[in-house]
Amino acid sequence: MLERSIENLNKNTQNVIFDRCPADILGYLLSHVNAGAFDLEQWLPRIQSAIRKLDIIVFQPIETPDRIVLPLSEDADYRRRVDEKLQEIIMENRLGFTVDVLEVTDSLQTRVEQVLSNIRSITRS
Repeated sequence: MLERSIENLNKNTQNVIFDRCPADILGYLLSHVNAGAFDLEQWLPRIQSAIRKLDIIVFQPIETPDRIVLPLSEDADYRRRVDEKLQEIIMENRLGFTVDVLEVTDSLQTRVEQVLSNIRSITRS
């Protein structure tokens, strides 16, 4: 999945919205019980290069209370660990990504308005 995410960003396409980027995949990999098997140092230069191609990362943290009802088959603790890891990776920029980040919160309509406002400001620049 990480390889595919990097490949998608390396395509010369414009005006594309990705549901997930390499940072998301990292959140899952680095939160997994077998995280020690993943060689971050080996992958990091390729991930950083791919992330530089993004104009912005929109981060939607888990809300309190959580709006998503998980089925019993989902691991809520793992989901929280991934969210915490994404906070570190994206919001605290622990891996040195050079990309703007927008954290969106509140209602769905408010989040859409936050993203659209940000896009308008980017296109005016």
